[in-house]
Amino acid sequence: HLLAAEGFAVTVVGRDIQRANAVAAELGGDATGRTAGVTDDGSVAALFADMPPPRHVIVSLAGGSALGPFVDIDAEAFRRALEVKLFGYLNVARHALRALTAGGSLTFVTGVSGMRPAPSASCLAVANMAIGGLVETLAVEAAPVRVNAVAPGTTDTPAWSRMPEQARAALFD
Repeated sequence: HLLAAEGFAVTVVGRDIQRANAVAAELGGDATGRTAGVTDDGSVAALFADMPPPRHVIVSLAGGSALGPFVDIDAEAFRRALEVKLFGYLNVARHALRALTAGGSLTFVTGVSGMRPAPSASCLAVANMAIGGLVETLAVEAAPVRVNAVAPGTTDTPAWSRMPEQARAALFD
């Protein structure tokens, strides 16, 4: 919202073009919606090839579908969550760094679980720790492009809607 209000041409990218377009419409101005599947390297490559070179790229991907006690998480669910949360970031980073204009930046939205792991969040902790290591490496390797991460704590968003309401309320209390 801030970038759009400051006059940036914002491109909202998601798997669902209707949702991306709805968010772009909400932002107004020069905001547009696009679609790409971050687990499909070709889809990410096509996205960056088909748009003007960006100055800034902000990547925020979900990966919370493998929540629960570690011993109870299905191995396939763990793999799928890492495919999106970790490998999605890797795919976007590779193509973004090739496309960014001079003086650009790449910012990842990760999560505090990479620094302060919590019970039932082992998959997120693994992914966010790996993303943290990637950011530190790319900050050196990609200079002068700036590479950073923002790691918010648990934030009340629709991502928690799968949780029973009473448990959700207790979590945020």
